[in-house]
Amino acid sequence: VRRKFMNLNSAYRIKDKAGEETADVMTPKAKLLYPNLFEATLMKGEKDPERARYGTTLLFHKSADLKAIQDAVLAAATDKFGAKLKETKWKKPFIKVTEDDQPKIWRRLVSAGIDPNDFPVMIRLASKLAPSVRAPNGQKVEDEDQVYEGRWARASIRAFAYTHATGGNGVSLGLGNVQLLDNDDPLPRGGGGMGGDEFEAVDTGGEGGNASELF
Repeated sequence: VRRKFMNLNSAYRIKDKAGEETADVMTPKAKLLYPNLFEATLMKGEKDPERARYGTTLLFHKSADLKAIQDAVLAAATDKFGAKLKETKWKKPFIKVTEDDQPKIWRRLVSAGIDPNDFPVMIRLASKLAPSVRAPNGQKVEDEDQVYEGRWARASIRAFAYTHATGGNGVSLGLGNVQLLDNDDPLPRGGGGMGGDEFEAVDTGGEGGNASELF
């Protein structure tokens, strides 16, 4: 298989076979968070099986060029709200990653020895249809163990605008397909600052104080 080398750090519009740009965008490489690419799942609190979705969150390095995604988001909003766009309050799909805004993710990055400031933005992707998951060489991936939080990947996405009775106006990003890229250390599930390194081997046979004795 002949490999095509390209800049994986920039988003770009995907072209069709005729060379014309489509509405779909290829993201830059990013770290996977909460991937459920092989089985649709329900959001927390949701009970309607029709609402099950495939999806993932992509966490971008600060050097990633997201302009093509930004342009697609603005185009979708313009198509939806037209001349009223400037006066319409609408939510963008870019999520800021700070210690205050995303404390759990922040702590997980710290636990993994990653500077959270290097990953300042993320996007959530979802789809009713199962995405095709591909390896770096383009071959289809069927081994679910290859998909894990912390692995590098990129995805084809499409922006769409919405108006919701209670959620207001905004633009979301639909998930197309996913290509796995470099392997990396899996992100720890918990948010403990030392990732468990604060524990040492102990002898559990000794006697100690009872918690009830504190009161």
